[in-house]
Amino acid sequence: MLGTPVSGTYNAYWLTSRVGRELRPGSRLLQRLEATQNAASAVRFSSIVAGSDNIVIPRVFSAAEGELVHVPDLGHTGLLFSPKVFRAVRTRLTAPD
Repeated sequence: MLGTPVSGTYNAYWLTSRVGRELRPGSRLLQRLEATQNAASAVRFSSIVAGSDNIVIPRVFSAAEGELVHVPDLGHTGLLFSPKVFRAVRTRLTAPD
C-alpha cells in the first residue's frame, strides 16, 4: 500500500463525492475492509507511508499486520515520484515467497 489511509482520513470530510464518503474514518467501506482482514491473511502486506503527509490525517501508521516502511522526508504525493519508494516497491514485489 502506498500512502493508503487504512483508518480513513479526516480530510475526506472536505469531499462531497462518493470517494470522500468512503475515505472518512469509520465509513462502511472501511468497516467492510476491516471485517475481511482475516480472509487476506495469506497475503503479504507492505505499507509505505510518508513522514510529512498532510493528506492522510490522522497519521496512523498501520500496515494491517504487515511490514511498515516509513519515509520521513516525503509528503503524500512525493511517494509517487521518489526513487527510494520505487526501489522499496520493486524490492517487495520481486522478493521470493
